[in-house]
Amino acid sequence: MGTTAEGVAAPVVSPSFPTCSAIGRFPWETLGIDQLRDGYGEPLWYAVTTDKWALVNSMTNLIINPGTANTISYNGVADSVVAVIIAPGPAMNNLGETSSTKPAACNAVNQTTNRYVVPLVATNFLECGNATGSYTTVGPTTSDPGPPQRKIDWSNDRTISITAAEVMDAIAGALADRLQRQVAPALDNWRTTTSVSSWGQSFMPNASTFSTSAPQANTLCGNSGVTEGMPPTIDAATSVSTGTCNTNWTSGSAPGIPGSLTFSGCTLNSTRMQCEFTVLSAGLLTPTITATAPNVAYAFRSFEPSTQVTVSVNGGAYSAASVQNLTGSVNGGTGTATISFQVNLPPLSIADTVKVRITHPKDALLADTRTAWFLNNGWDRYTYYAISTATTASPSGVCAAAGNAACLTVNGMSTPNDKRFVLIYMGRNLATQTWPSTSVVDYLESGNATPGDNVYDVKTANAAFNDRAAACPFQHTPATGSVLTICN
Repeated sequence: MGTTAEGVAAPVVSPSFPTCSAIGRFPWETLGIDQLRDGYGEPLWYAVTTDKWALVNSMTNLIINPGTANTISYNGVADSVVAVIIAPGPAMNNLGETSSTKPAACNAVNQTTNRYVVPLVATNFLECGNATGSYTTVGPTTSDPGPPQRKIDWSNDRTISITAAEVMDAIAGALADRLQRQVAPALDNWRTTTSVSSWGQSFMPNASTFSTSAPQANTLCGNSGVTEGMPPTIDAATSVSTGTCNTNWTSGSAPGIPGSLTFSGCTLNSTRMQCEFTVLSAGLLTPTITATAPNVAYAFRSFEPSTQVTVSVNGGAYSAASVQNLTGSVNGGTGTATISFQVNLPPLSIADTVKVRITHPKDALLADTRTAWFLNNGWDRYTYYAISTATTASPSGVCAAAGNAACLTVNGMSTPNDKRFVLIYMGRNLATQTWPSTSVVDYLESGNATPGDNVYDVKTANAAFNDRAAACPFQHTPATGSVLTICN
């Protein structure tokens, strides 16, 4: 404050400011606007809670979504806003005031001396709690009984506040746009490309049952037969070792190569499966390995042989292995995936011991920048997920063109009845909705709150509606130019 970094939102990369203050000058330069001043020419001040709505330092991350709560007391109401913008007014000097009616939150101040000494001190500009975290709309005044009676001003600050609901409403449009332009295409790419290259067939994972727990506590693990609910976005690194979250390899086998290679079995640990062989005759050998993993039909997982299969000979370092002829299948009922592939081993000698290491299936979404932001901020816990029965690992019906019986419908889109999957951003909870809840009506409105009918709304005339929808396929018709296909 008062330095060359004035107007730049903290954290400033400087040893002088290793951490961020909860209060300071308004970050006008970061916002790309002119410096804002009050009627007395003073730059505005700004208060925001660090570690919740603003960074503590350059080494921390924030998670902001509709579940991030108000954290600042305002006008005597605890945890009612997320930020306060303050017009400090002219300097005050009431050190000589002897009235016994001084409000409890106020102290006598002299702001006429050393007011602009750098770094700026909040109490030289703000009064009656506005410098210390108890913010008020208009600073308090008292009256001295006199005679003559006189009004005593203890503060001349003026403030406006910003609530969590206002923040969520302000960014809802941008969030919905990114949901349609980034997240939906990424999920569709997983369906058309990643699922095929990893598991041998195209599918969308089943949803996680909504009513088992509130979205904020949902396992986000897909369930058998469930086509709408919470997205199956549980991070593979944090998934449990049992139940529908587990997608680690559970078994592996290889027939060996008669007269050339003996298969000794596969072992498992928390990071990989390892299959061992003994060489019977020298040469170039290509054993076929079959591996099985549960619940793959219920999660966005990938298997990339070029990075996940390595080979060690006689206890040496593990090196990348060439893999070919990968085939696979997924059982939509049990969720189990089975894959087979050939490993091209390096030149070998008789009695060599070969170990083939296969790391567990990976999270396919966190590595994708189009979806990483969505998951890291917890937006998936405020997004409803529905897929057509025609896109599951055990498909039923057809959704190849508009009007097909298995397609989902999104009223309000230009072609409403051709959707393979739908994402509904829930928005903040409205006045009639209670969070947390296991009831969908506490998170979605209008037609979105009627599970099972395969019909959703992108907008309605109902004022009590803040859902936003994204879907695939989707086309955008701009004001000028040709139609843009976001996802086919």
